[in-house]
Amino acid sequence: MGAVVFRARADLRARWRVWAALGLLVGVMGGAVTAAAAGARRTDSAYGRFLESTRAPDLLAYGSPQSDSFAALTADQYARIPQVAQVVTSTLFAVFDPPDASISASLDPGLGTVMARYKMLAGRPPRPDRVDEAMVSFTMADQHHLHVGDTLRLSVSSAEGVQPAVVPVVFRVVGIEASAGEFPPQVGTGTNQVSTTPAFYRAAAGTLRSFDVVRLRLRRGVRDVRALEGEVQRLAAGKPTNLFTLDDQSVNTQHSIHLQAVALWLLAGLLGMAGMLVVGQLLARQAHLDSGEHPDLAALGMTRSQLWGIGMARAVVVGAAAAAVATAVALALSPLTPVGLARTAEPHPGPSADWLALGLGALATVVAVVLAGAWPAWRAATRSGRPSATTGQARPSAVAGALARASAPVPLTTGVRLALEPGRGRSAVPVRSTLTGAVIGVVALAGALSFSASLQHLLATPRLYGVTYDARIGSTEFPNDVGDAALPAVADDPD
Repeated sequence: MGAVVFRARADLRARWRVWAALGLLVGVMGGAVTAAAAGARRTDSAYGRFLESTRAPDLLAYGSPQSDSFAALTADQYARIPQVAQVVTSTLFAVFDPPDASISASLDPGLGTVMARYKMLAGRPPRPDRVDEAMVSFTMADQHHLHVGDTLRLSVSSAEGVQPAVVPVVFRVVGIEASAGEFPPQVGTGTNQVSTTPAFYRAAAGTLRSFDVVRLRLRRGVRDVRALEGEVQRLAAGKPTNLFTLDDQSVNTQHSIHLQAVALWLLAGLLGMAGMLVVGQLLARQAHLDSGEHPDLAALGMTRSQLWGIGMARAVVVGAAAAAVATAVALALSPLTPVGLARTAEPHPGPSADWLALGLGALATVVAVVLAGAWPAWRAATRSGRPSATTGQARPSAVAGALARASAPVPLTTGVRLALEPGRGRSAVPVRSTLTGAVIGVVALAGALSFSASLQHLLATPRLYGVTYDARIGSTEFPNDVGDAALPAVADDPD
């Protein structure tokens, strides 16, 4: 053992630059794999962490405008239900055009602070005393091409008995936000929010058609939903209620984000395969070069096991250096994740240290280098009794030979020979493993990008996930007979 350590230390002093270069190259590849794996974990958990950081409500209780058919429970009644921990109220104003938008306003200081906080993506929240300022959801900004500073014009339905029936409202967009309940995919409306101010509420209350929304946070989260629904049914005395569980929408959002995380896991796996091939050929090349001194060492009495131990010592040192580089590279690449919809949800964008992923990535890098170097080191040790080969048969490339026989241009034939013929002796290069690693790397990158682009196209095309209509006509009244009244007008409309 002492002879192995002595020789390995001598090799390290003599060849530390080569070993450092190997550690750097392997570390960059290991860092890319670790970054992809950590990014997959970060992507998969982003929406759950977003809901927690923004203190998302568990349920929404919608009121029904000008209708006695639905139960009219007050915020105080909801607050007295045993399962309810917090209550926040707001008001939605009915938007006539564009029909996919809704205006939200509130006098409750808890909205946006103790519950349903906003993540500002651009700009700032509107000032409470400004009637004409608003912030819009990121889905509203994307679909209507809105930016901070733009003017937003809406047509809002007036309250019953107030003329005219449609009132124009103009806002200046001062911010773009993301909040719970706005993330696609969703069926119908609800994501395109225009969040306004207490000043707008005071100006619009009583003149614009509206209905109240009560946001509820439960003491045990979704585990209390069933018990709360029973209490609400008791208070409603048989009348229907408009309760919406946010978890129902969150399942769809999380599923789409999970698919993007799967794409990153596939990228990590394919990069790992390509990295193993590249690492294997690098270590095999180095072991072959270092084996030139093995006959001399064997003549001095070193056994095959000791010669193999020297190669494994080199692999351990290179692996340790590569693990350190891989950790640094993964940390440097962490701001690139999460990806897709999860990037909007990420509550803490920028650099991120997933210590579990980094630790396992560093360990996997060391293990991969040791395993990849074990067989080349053993082969080099078993040839220790033979003189090192400086000459030998070169394996000609069949492709290059075919091009030469076909009188192909000399630069083409020469380039193919340089690319596909491994050479001979100590200058030989592992062509097949190098090409295989490069091909797998390109396939991994192309596959991940194609998967991500395909998923984005799916989310941007509702008909592909089942929404095969352009508009819905309905009513919050009960019974709902607005469809029968609208059918003649729709049937006669050429559009």
